[in-house]
Amino acid sequence: MKKKLLFLVLTLLLAIGTEVKAQYELFQEKTNFVFFAGTVKSEQTDQFGQYYGFYADYLAFKSADHRFSFGPYGVISRSDSRYQGDNGFNRNLEYGGGLSFGYYEPDFSFRHQSFLGFSLGISKGIEKQELQMKEGLFEGWQDDLYLNSNLNFNLLKAFGTRPNLFPRSQIQFRYKHPMKSTKVAYWEGKQIETYVWDKSYLEILTKQSIYKSLLSWRNNIYYSPKLVASYNYSKGDKRNSYGIGFETALAREYRDDFLSLGILYKVSEDFNDNYFIISFQFNFSSLLAK
Repeated sequence: MKKKLLFLVLTLLLAIGTEVKAQYELFQEKTNFVFFAGTVKSEQTDQFGQYYGFYADYLAFKSADHRFSFGPYGVISRSDSRYQGDNGFNRNLEYGGGLSFGYYEPDFSFRHQSFLGFSLGISKGIEKQELQMKEGLFEGWQDDLYLNSNLNFNLLKAFGTRPNLFPRSQIQFRYKHPMKSTKVAYWEGKQIETYVWDKSYLEILTKQSIYKSLLSWRNNIYYSPKLVASYNYSKGDKRNSYGIGFETALAREYRDDFLSLGILYKVSEDFNDNYFIISFQFNFSSLLAK
């Protein structure tokens, strides 16, 4: 009976429209601890990979009006991929950190609040590649010191009618540039001449929440499906790629997603390197925050 009554009340709120003012200053937690993982599968070849890692930040400063914040962050990730059956593999380990900044605007427009985030840092990348061919064994190692920057903007629906329709719009710009790179390679155990692969890349990622629906009244948990689109430019092979996909997320009201699962289909401009990405992310802090 309670569930039926709750459903009726929510339906009426959506149909009539309620004047709301959400408190999205809670959107950024004092401390964040996030686990992320995913798999990548090539459409043209048998190449298959997976990645996983942890991200954490701490807001050492937050202004009295909750608008401006900053603090340190750290991240570590690993990826593994195999190709041509079991004849070759590629492994990457990357770790680093930097500073993260945030700005919350409670009166961005007559319907929306906003959150702008920016981070700048450095990371160390270590890659090992091995390929067993008929002619012999190739082995390579590349070390990179990266400069990383990330800019993300969130538009959060907080005023007016139908608050659960198109509640959040996101756009993220991410750029990575190797400041220093070294590489060594061996053929059948003998060192050979090789060249450094330029791993600079630019990524633009957009997400649009379609609606949010209450799943748990007691725990204040909402479900939200999202449409996803992306653009990537890789300087190493001078290639553009485009992606489209879908994501489903769970979040507590006025807070960032604590659980998300998505699928993205990426197409290169020459259609010779298309692949699927399945991603997973869990934010412990957004779930446990009071």
